[in-house]
Amino acid sequence: MPYRTSRSSRESIVRRVAVLGLCLAGVGTAEAAAPGPAEVVRHILSAEGGQVATSVVELEGGDLILAGYEYDAVDGDWDALALRVSADGKQAWRRASDREGNDYAWVVRSLGPDRFVIVGTRPTDDGDAAGYMQCIDGSGKEIWMRTYGGAKDEVLWAADRAPDGGFFLVGQTDSEGAGGLDFYVVRTDREGREQWARAFGGPDTDRALGVAATADGGALVVGFHGVYPDSMDILFLSVDGDGNERWRRSIAGHGFDVAHNVVRAGDEEFVVTGYSGSFGPGDQDGLLMGVTAEGRLRWMNTYGDSAEDRVLHSAAMPGGGFASVGYSRRQGERDWDMIVRRIDRDGTLLWIHREGGPFPDMGKDIIVARDGSVIAVGGTRSEHPPDDDIIILRFRESGPAAPASR
Repeated sequence: MPYRTSRSSRESIVRRVAVLGLCLAGVGTAEAAAPGPAEVVRHILSAEGGQVATSVVELEGGDLILAGYEYDAVDGDWDALALRVSADGKQAWRRASDREGNDYAWVVRSLGPDRFVIVGTRPTDDGDAAGYMQCIDGSGKEIWMRTYGGAKDEVLWAADRAPDGGFFLVGQTDSEGAGGLDFYVVRTDREGREQWARAFGGPDTDRALGVAATADGGALVVGFHGVYPDSMDILFLSVDGDGNERWRRSIAGHGFDVAHNVVRAGDEEFVVTGYSGSFGPGDQDGLLMGVTAEGRLRWMNTYGDSAEDRVLHSAAMPGGGFASVGYSRRQGERDWDMIVRRIDRDGTLLWIHREGGPFPDMGKDIIVARDGSVIAVGGTRSEHPPDDDIIILRFRESGPAAPASR
């Protein structure tokens, strides 16, 4: 599969997708008249200097473990952050990395009873960046720490649990590959020990942002590639359990198109989230795509009637369909609003919630809780500007629908 594909009108893009063996469904969803969810419960967590949540998991009793980052006003840098929060929004503990340089925690995943792993990026002693995975217990105590990378910079953006209990970690590498930034895929055992690491890419920019393990022990990796920042194409990459490339697929448009995350939606299908400057009516529109295990695009929908809309993550709902989180800004406005959408199994918008004020507010991750409610997390600067606060939103679908909120 060649890396570069032609760009011109949308009609030629559709023809190109067909040549790649994919099936493009209809796009575009009006949102102005969409209702809101039945109930929204909102919690704000503040800290001196500011903090943002990037990922969340739920514990069996309803508490949440959040990963993210905070600003250290004393040292003037960012620290990786982990917090435990009760179901009613009360903070039980928080742990910050407090290292020299900028540390970020991008992902938290459950490892087992009272065990969690946090994946992110931290500085090396040489001033470069390395990926890391840290295991903590339910009180935030570190159990072990592993780092990954080569002689230059590595960034880890995403992680997923493999069938044997280990992990696939993905991001970008500047240490190896074909040149520029390349897809970086790491396979570990359940203790975080590296089994293999691979770089995939071409001479330009290739960044892996999401990963989902497959039932056969491999993984589907998603991201984008192209000449940054002029124009980027969506890229899907499949690897087997030994790190060998099985196939790659690209979707080429005329604009900046990104696949940001992927989740399983059954044994043979995955749902990919992202955003596109090619396939929707706005300057940039949120994307939701159904992709088979062989990389065939079964459907694609765009979301947003604003100037720019980005869908970062989605979660599969128990009764079918999805909830997604991201951020958008309206025509003529400078700052982002956090936006959460509930979408049925055929891509139709069921409800939408917009959370915003006079400053940037961004949604970063979303999960479905054990009680069926939807939990979205991120950062809001509208509460205590200029600092960011962690925002936690819980949505319930029972009861009368509320109006769509600002």
